[in-house]
Amino acid sequence: MHIQPGILNGATIAYANETALATVAAFIPAALKRPDLIVRTGLAALFFSVLMEILHLPVGASELHLVGASTVYFLFGFIPTVLGFALGLLLQGTLFEHQDLIHLGVNSLSLMLPLIATHAVIGKRFLAKRGNQTSVNWQEVVRFDGMYYSGVVAMVGFWLLNGN
Repeated sequence: MHIQPGILNGATIAYANETALATVAAFIPAALKRPDLIVRTGLAALFFSVLMEILHLPVGASELHLVGASTVYFLFGFIPTVLGFALGLLLQGTLFEHQDLIHLGVNSLSLMLPLIATHAVIGKRFLAKRGNQTSVNWQEVVRFDGMYYSGVVAMVGFWLLNGN
């Protein structure tokens, strides 16, 4: 889900943009230390962008997208997914939905902050336990998705409460 243009005032948008930039900046050094993370970030952004364009439906003051968060997270990893969400939204806004660029920070935070929280609470343990296994435990994926999308809905609610 993301917030449609015209819902938030300029000060809220500016604060969100600064916070989103700071969040991205916090993860860039780790990505730059490992070239594979840069490649995986690009792939995560492309994969995420394609998923978003497959499904997008207006839902009141926001729009519902197919995010595929757990798929992107489990395929590409935590840092590429966090950065890939922001880069993917930038790519989508630049190529398809120019009006969405004004809320780039808002929409990036709506996806990144729940991912950071979900990774901290259950994702790290899942990835560590998974190790070299290639199979997926669907119960853990559903649990991850449930927590993540609850966070996304909470973020959308937060923005709407601060909206016009």
